[in-house]
Amino acid sequence: MDMLHSIVLYLDDPYLVARFQRFCGLSYNENSARLAPSSNMYSQSGLKNSSIVFRDEDDPWKVCHFDQNGAKVPDEDESSDKCIRRNVKAPKPSGVTETDAGDQVNLQNGGKPIKNTTSNPDEKKNELPYKIQYKSIYYLFSFGAALGDELFYTTFFPFILWNLDFFVSRKVVVMWWITLYLGQATKDIVKRPRPISPPVIKLEARYELEYGMPSTHAMVGTCIPFSMLYLFHQRYDFPFNIGLMLAIAWTTLISLSRIYLGMHSVLDIIVGVLYVCIILPLIYPYLQVLDHFSVTHPVAPFFTIGVPFLLCLLYPPVDKWNTARRDTTLLIGVGAGISVGSWLCYQHGFATSSYPIPVPLEIPSFTAVILCFIRLIIGVPIMLITAELLRLIIRNICKHIFGINIKDPKVKRMQIYELTDSFLPFLIVAINVTYGIPMIFSVLGIDRPSYYAELLPPASI
Repeated sequence: MDMLHSIVLYLDDPYLVARFQRFCGLSYNENSARLAPSSNMYSQSGLKNSSIVFRDEDDPWKVCHFDQNGAKVPDEDESSDKCIRRNVKAPKPSGVTETDAGDQVNLQNGGKPIKNTTSNPDEKKNELPYKIQYKSIYYLFSFGAALGDELFYTTFFPFILWNLDFFVSRKVVVMWWITLYLGQATKDIVKRPRPISPPVIKLEARYELEYGMPSTHAMVGTCIPFSMLYLFHQRYDFPFNIGLMLAIAWTTLISLSRIYLGMHSVLDIIVGVLYVCIILPLIYPYLQVLDHFSVTHPVAPFFTIGVPFLLCLLYPPVDKWNTARRDTTLLIGVGAGISVGSWLCYQHGFATSSYPIPVPLEIPSFTAVILCFIRLIIGVPIMLITAELLRLIIRNICKHIFGINIKDPKVKRMQIYELTDSFLPFLIVAINVTYGIPMIFSVLGIDRPSYYAELLPPASI
């Protein structure tokens, strides 16, 4: 048991993240100690509000401590002038004092001022606190992190719906939003902070207020590729080993990107991946039943909208507002909308005879590739314009009819506002993605012929 505890502590150690960042060429600048401290800062002993300092000399990843009064904590063999304070002012080296004007002078050198090495104050102000040695690694992991962001979902799910397989895509979306909700809700229940900075360099300030365990990027980055591999292999004939390698590469890239960007510990990543390994086998046996019900049953929208909406209302209360609940509400709205759009297609008689499986997977023709891009070029702007128009209408209704000040940050953080400003617009946008925009493609003659044939499963499944 002690060994397991030691392993957990090791995997959760922020210095493990920092060492990985240094290995990948990401390190602090020499003068980075002037940065504001992280809100998650705590000492190695785990006590909040204790002071943490760097040695900015031989090894900037080691730390020494000062108490709240600026006195050096005992049992440190290094002198305090080698340490750079992060959250309170560091004690001055011996013989240095400060004038009323705030200038530091050295009494041992005739009271001469200590010169500021920066001739232009704006240089230090605008200087990045970190340096990137290997730009290729930075761009690679930035791309990996983007595979778990909203912008990626905005283009990826419409792409696979319109261009690959409607039937498989619906199921992947269901797995995605369930996994995402469970991951985000678990974060706000467990309330484990992200790795402390320093020693970790955080490159995504947007997520800093969210909790860290489990990593939802790692969860989604495991759920999507392996769900696609499993479901596509049921319908298409392709080398499974190649698909497995691609899925592993996808998951690995996203997971390592979260460590490189300083947003998660290794433990957060491992817990996220293991969490998905539990969730997916529990849902897969019922996935076909859920999909068939949501597409064909006359009252399905009451459940496909009502259950996600209820889950949003039941989202765990947060001590301090962050973007997790809002983002989760938005993305769950997308999942509900895709189910409702599929239901509308079936109810209006668009379903055609399904084709036999497995289908040999062939390299698409040049014309098919061009049509894929045309569908994206036309469909994505329609989708984005719809979202902005709906949000504009909803915000004006809130402002002019109900007298709600939508510019008030407190109002924006209310759960009811998040539901109206995030869930409702993107519910309608997702309905448009699966129902309205494919009709436009049909009118323009750029539709995918098998789109409506994928509303229902083949008899052999």
